[in-house]
Amino acid sequence: MDSVKFNSINNEGFSRIASYHDTIFKTPDIFDNEQHHRLLDYIKQCPPLTGNKVIDIGCATGDFSIYLANFGYNVTGVDLSDNMLLVARNKLSLLKKNIGIRNDIIKRPNFIKDPDAKILLSTVEPKIKFIKDDIYNLSVIKDKFNIALLLNFISYVYPDNLTSVIEKTANLIYSSGFIMISFNTLNYYSNISDAKYSDANFDCDIINSFDREFQTFNKRCVFNKSKAVSEEYSIDFIEYIHSIKTVCKSLSGNNLIITKIFPDTQIHSSSDSDINAICEAIESSYSMPNGVKRVVIIAQKK
Repeated sequence: MDSVKFNSINNEGFSRIASYHDTIFKTPDIFDNEQHHRLLDYIKQCPPLTGNKVIDIGCATGDFSIYLANFGYNVTGVDLSDNMLLVARNKLSLLKKNIGIRNDIIKRPNFIKDPDAKILLSTVEPKIKFIKDDIYNLSVIKDKFNIALLLNFISYVYPDNLTSVIEKTANLIYSSGFIMISFNTLNYYSNISDAKYSDANFDCDIINSFDREFQTFNKRCVFNKSKAVSEEYSIDFIEYIHSIKTVCKSLSGNNLIITKIFPDTQIHSSSDSDINAICEAIESSYSMPNGVKRVVIIAQKK
């Protein structure tokens, strides 16, 4: 399969599933999402930034973009799908409305603040915009940023295009800025099971298949007849399994210094600072039931 077909299958899939993407894939609440909390913690571990401008490439329905904006970051969410961006903008509109409501409530004389409650909404007016553009051929984004996010994005990047995507992303950040990449590992894909989503409106089977020879993962969402679906149809996605060594090599080849690697489970590396040793430890964990399934890499531009 060539890169054009690979990209077109995913682009079509995301456009078709956008309006019910969060429902079918059971996406957690934006502000009660452990993955979001961890990613923000990783960002805070970067050396002090000279600014708070963030670009979220492949922002999809905008959850993490909105989450970051709520903490005072100036965020630009970028995606190629008009339908995904429509959902993201609707979420943003609702968030701004809720902040206004919250501010009215806390001004009431009888309001009692619970010091132990989780803060779901800040009083910050989110600085955020969602823009349609293509990282492969940018035509709208002309600005530069302090942090560029590629979260769950490179799994939808054809191997021959990986270095180019990282190069284009590096060109979007200032010197001393950061790129954060998150992706699923071979261990994740080789152990994932089929799933099902069913409610009063939908009956969807999620069928997964992993091709070890070609290092591809196929996801088919089959929408059976239901209240919302008159005729059965399916939506397909293809992901490519990139090795952590390949990703690190692409980063290093684009004048990016890897500062942190965060696996989602404990590893036993011979060194806490040697990138090759850390990569070896992560890959050796794949043979274990509790091996690393997800990795976050932070790299700084020279």
